[in-house]
Amino acid sequence: MSVIQQAPKVLLSANELSASYGKTEVLHSVNAQFAAGEFICVLGQNGSGKSTFLTLLSGLEVPSLKVKGGECLLSGKPVRDYSTKERAELITFLPQNESYTWNYSVLEAVCMGRYARSTGLVTYTEEDDRCAREALSMAGIAHLEQRYIFELSGGEMQSVLIARALAQNTQIMLLDEPFTFLDVGKSDSLIRQLKSICKKQNKCLLMSIHDINLAPLYADRILLFSEGKVLADGKVSEVFTAENLGKAYGFNFTQYEHPVYHVPQVCVSENQMGN
Repeated sequence: MSVIQQAPKVLLSANELSASYGKTEVLHSVNAQFAAGEFICVLGQNGSGKSTFLTLLSGLEVPSLKVKGGECLLSGKPVRDYSTKERAELITFLPQNESYTWNYSVLEAVCMGRYARSTGLVTYTEEDDRCAREALSMAGIAHLEQRYIFELSGGEMQSVLIARALAQNTQIMLLDEPFTFLDVGKSDSLIRQLKSICKKQNKCLLMSIHDINLAPLYADRILLFSEGKVLADGKVSEVFTAENLGKAYGFNFTQYEHPVYHVPQVCVSENQMGN
């Protein structure tokens, strides 16, 4: 007797989504669906629409960013119909270039990821404190707990922001280039941790990354943007090709196989080196 497997539950979707900054259209009729348990890498050159797309999926309102058509749905309901607190219970969004105005301790900064769980009667509970310390440990920065954020290096601060995102503990995580300022070893450790959490806790994780060769090592699926449109969306073997990446980034690539993990990798073709 065969077992009929149900399709993963769609948590978040974009339907014919178009958007602009002022008169400049930056997204053009984007369609995509994201399900529980998926680890998705979003690729594309600067200005291709990756950050705008993640921002709109999160429901964050940016005054100059206007939806011109279509919509984003969270569990079948327009994402902007949720209150800020309701969204924060369901979606974690880590944008690029986030900073703090006040010199909080690292532990306090990570605890801020728990605000959607608070009742407003107390600042943080013992559970919030436990979750924050656990997130610090997962991010590999438990030793920084009592340091103050204005004392940290760029890489240390980025690790704090990732820890805060982990402490928020939502089923959907949207991370916009989370490994900025981090060295290779730290990036590798954190992406492995995020992939493990995604699978063990059945989360949906979308992450834009600058280092495109990381995507085939960890992603279940790649979403490739070019000029505000989805150029390709699918399995690594289908999307991560020299042809597709050449169209998206405007370079000629040479494709090869990773010698250890046997996944596709690319480098800029020799005839373009030094240009």
